[in-house]
Amino acid sequence: MQKMKFTLIELLVVIAIIAILASMLMPALGKARDKARTIQCLGNMKTMATGGLGYANAYNDTWVSFSQPGNLRWHQNLAFLSMLGIKVSNPAYPEYWPRSFLCPLTTSVSTNATYTYGMNREGSSGGGWGSYKLNRIKFPTIAIAFTEARNGATAMYYGSSPTGASGYWTVGEYAGAAGDSTECVAYRHTSKRDVNAAFFDGHAATMMNNQLSWKNEVWGKHTVGKYWNPYGVAGVADY
Repeated sequence: MQKMKFTLIELLVVIAIIAILASMLMPALGKARDKARTIQCLGNMKTMATGGLGYANAYNDTWVSFSQPGNLRWHQNLAFLSMLGIKVSNPAYPEYWPRSFLCPLTTSVSTNATYTYGMNREGSSGGGWGSYKLNRIKFPTIAIAFTEARNGATAMYYGSSPTGASGYWTVGEYAGAAGDSTECVAYRHTSKRDVNAAFFDGHAATMMNNQLSWKNEVWGKHTVGKYWNPYGVAGVADY
């Protein structure tokens, strides 16, 4: 019995069909991969939110301080890191977190958390460098405690605009005209339009950049400022 053989044209047709199917599947696979990374990062933010509540419960209703004696920031606080279940490889450099606890979409090659996550210090005591008292936070379900950040382990409202204001913008992870990425929010997810955030009530959520961006230098003229104003200072944000 004579065996069937493919002609060159038939082989080319099969290869072309496979190439077309692959081109159709790749975007879907890419989206699924990015979604998985977003979920991993969101899980980290959730852990940070619940860790913050645990820290406050242990320290007289006081959220982890943005800065500590010795010029150490919140992401270097060993007591807080213990709440997160993070074991640093070198206690002398607690800012270097395990890679698994950093956003997998961060572009930084360093494992220093200062380039991945930031604490909201708008309205906190000590001119923004102290700690939040949970009993003073008016709307913990919408007030941001931590979010993704570009540099400085800090996230502030003026660095949250993705379209440009006062020389700052952060489309994706890049700082704007001022050339300073410190304190800017990093939009790493969904084609660099979304960011993960942790809230003072313990939950975490993925938010679009137009929810966090400030619209006007006078906060009272826009509503998105409420996310950045934990104490609900009168005239600063619309609640």
